[in-house]
Amino acid sequence: LKENHVWEEVDRPKGRKVVNSMWVFKIKHTADGSIDRYKARLVAKGFTQVKGLDFDETFSPVVKYDTLRLLLALSAHHNWKPRQLDIKTAFLYGELKEDIFMELPEGYRTPGKVAKLHRCIYGLKQSPREWYYRLVLFLQPYGFAISSFDPCVLIHKSGLFFIAIYVD
Repeated sequence: LKENHVWEEVDRPKGRKVVNSMWVFKIKHTADGSIDRYKARLVAKGFTQVKGLDFDETFSPVVKYDTLRLLLALSAHHNWKPRQLDIKTAFLYGELKEDIFMELPEGYRTPGKVAKLHRCIYGLKQSPREWYYRLVLFLQPYGFAISSFDPCVLIHKSGLFFIAIYVD
């Protein structure tokens, strides 16, 4: 989080709601059940955000089921090989437009200080939307445009390359 400059530590603002945060811990196992690694993720308690102050619009990009079926049918017809990829720490690529103040995470708290977020983190209501816009802006110079039939499908100008977006 420090390497990605997710926040800066600032004085607690007066008269502003501060979003709570919490750590989520997971143990990842291998196929045989042994421990592979330990994971920790800092999440914002987005349910404490105030609409109109902390966020205006939400959007979670999920390709429509019928669209996915169409793309798979096109792939089968043209003998294309569909590929899937996962973008690690995807929401950290989203840049916040609103001023969001969050409690510093446990283990990093300083009295009278909070985090002013610069980037999205999991749990914020606008994180999926901001990540989606960042992805679209990144891909546009490479010839991709949002399809007219599904905002979660980007089509390359050649018409031979499609990207279906799904955020879980």
